[in-house]
Amino acid sequence: MKANQLIVQFYREKVMVGHYHI
Repeated sequence: MKANQLIVQFYREKVMVGHYHI
């Protein structure tokens, strides 16, 4: 479960970074 939360946070950060990059 902890791993899932970590993945979600990483994915969210990646998406945010991508949006900012674009």
